[in-house]
Amino acid sequence: IFVGGLDTQIDDSMIFFILETLKEYCEQFGEVIEALIMREKESKMSKGYGFVIFKFDKTVNEIINYGKTIGHQLNGKVFECKAAI
Repeated sequence: IFVGGLDTQIDDSMIFFILETLKEYCEQFGEVIEALIMREKESKMSKGYGFVIFKFDKTVNEIINYGKTIGHQLNGKVFECKAAI
């Protein structure tokens, strides 16, 4: 899935913590294979979005539907999930 609306103030010192937090959050919906946060080349700061790869396709619909009805938050910041192609 595409994960948008992440904090852009995440630097190298926080990236591991935020990735683990994102992965743990997403694992409540299904098994996570990989979680990524995209970063600027020079500053290494977060671009505010990333991707999560789930083991099973059905998990994608579950997390997207949950977001539409209840919403997603990570460290107090609301984020969105969309299917990634």
